Amino acid sequence: MSEESSLRTTKRHPLLAGLLSLVSPGLGQVYCGRIRRGLVFIAVTVTAVPLYFQVLTRLSPPTTSALLAVLGAYALTTLIPLVDAMRLARRTRRDYQRKEYNHWAVYGLLWLVSAGGSLGYALHARDKCIEAFWVPHASMYPTILPGDRLLANKAAYRAADPQRGDLVVFTPLHQRQEKWIKRVIALAGDTVEIKQGQVFVNDKAFERKELPNWTLATLKAHYPAGSRKRQLVEGTVYEESNGRTTYTILSSGRTTNTVRQRGQGDEATVDLANVAKTTIPKHHCYVLGDFRDNSLDSRHLGPIPLATIVGRADFLFWPVKSWSRFGPIGGLRRRNPDR
Repeated sequence: MSEESSLRTTKRHPLLAGLLSLVSPGLGQVYCGRIRRGLVFIAVTVTAVPLYFQVLTRLSPPTTSALLAVLGAYALTTLIPLVDAMRLARRTRRDYQRKEYNHWAVYGLLWLVSAGGSLGYALHARDKCIEAFWVPHASMYPTILPGDRLLANKAAYRAADPQRGDLVVFTPLHQRQEKWIKRVIALAGDTVEIKQGQVFVNDKAFERKELPNWTLATLKAHYPAGSRKRQLVEGTVYEESNGRTTYTILSSGRTTNTVRQRGQGDEATVDLANVAKTTIPKHHCYVLGDFRDNSLDSRHLGPIPLATIVGRADFLFWPVKSWSRFGPIGGLRRRNPDR
């Protein structure tokens, strides 16, 4: 065997082929001398990522089975090229003759094409379609726990305004570097009033039903809102009805509790249990936290502009306490209007 041919003869290693496929599906096939096959896998990967995002944003909200189907499809998009590349490497002859494209510079270029296309659309999707958020506080307890990670659908309100009961992610005007999540209570044109913790919309009190068998998780949170002290969360959980929607809320019984207002200018105290009647202006909505005595919301900020809403919180994808909570965010049911 000549010196030149011995330099160009290299056995294909299954583990290396698999590693290249993990870096970018299709690279393992190129490494094994199947460049056309590899380019097909690269093309499928680049086009599949936008498709997955489109499916999730068009579902309103996505069901657990739909999300699992999308995750399963994404896993197959990664797994099939990986297994195929390792099988090709095992079946390749020991005296495999390296091709001109069997070079790290070519692998790097193909990776840039694949990763660049997927990353570019992922960034676009994060800006326009879906974004993940981490919730550090207990203001939405018991619906959302501190440490939960959720997906917000940024396309939810492109053609429609928020509905009562929706969980919206928005940017407070006084803290533009933050994102808050609250529940929509009332819409433009509605009147809102709170008396001794009871919410009235258009002069009609929300129906409440105590859930006596509800067991609160052992949770310590910064309570009241804005305090540095962590204490055990205690209170009564209710099922609250707002028109066609029902959801769970928590009241600690501190109906006269006040917290420091976070905003511009001098600090002021706000009575969480009593709010004078106010009419929601156009292009605004009124939001409250589900943990009514531990939330900074429209009682402090006033009605929030719809233009500040980033999206609708639809899905818990990393529940800290229990994987049984994985899926559409609980605590909300839409009822038949005829009932």
